Amino acid sequence: MSRLVAMRVTSMALVIVATSSASAKSATNASPPTPLAAQTAPATACDAALADPEFHFPRGMRMETGATAFSYGSLDRPFATRSGAQWTLVVDLGFDPGPDATIRFAAIDEMCSGSGSAGTVLDYKFGDVKTRTNVIVYDLEESTIAFDGLEPQRVTPLGRPRYAWLEVWDGVTARAAYSHLIDLVNSAPPIER
Repeated sequence: MSRLVAMRVTSMALVIVATSSASAKSATNASPPTPLAAQTAPATACDAALADPEFHFPRGMRMETGATAFSYGSLDRPFATRSGAQWTLVVDLGFDPGPDATIRFAAIDEMCSGSGSAGTVLDYKFGDVKTRTNVIVYDLEESTIAFDGLEPQRVTPLGRPRYAWLEVWDGVTARAAYSHLIDLVNSAPPIER
């Protein structure tokens, strides 16, 4: 049986909320997950690598605090949830998107790099962002990604994705930020950060 794990960031610390299998089943019936435990997540082995400006465009992009380009969600609607190998990321923009707004999903391997041109193992950019709330579903096993309920697209990682993050840019101004890393493989109860 799979477990559903929900994450949110509070005051620059990632929080994991684990739910039981029974709660996960009820989540598929439009019920919010029932939190069993909430703890602060540990730093990942690749947090320092994510600060490299080569990973981000525009280059001056900083880690999101919840006040620049998007927010991290809440317990009843977390930023990231996991069910089996499928990750769902809810991106609440802090601005009304214009025609140049983008959301980027990227991942690096366990060595904090990748062989792709952006230094990643996976890099997928979503344009045509029309709403303030957007949902990305990434399936690690099926190698698919979907945006706002559209048909999932097959992606071909150049290596094994281990840590993923999102970037949001309004396409015009300095409203640009990236998220904390999400460990796509190990989402066990964390050690306090």
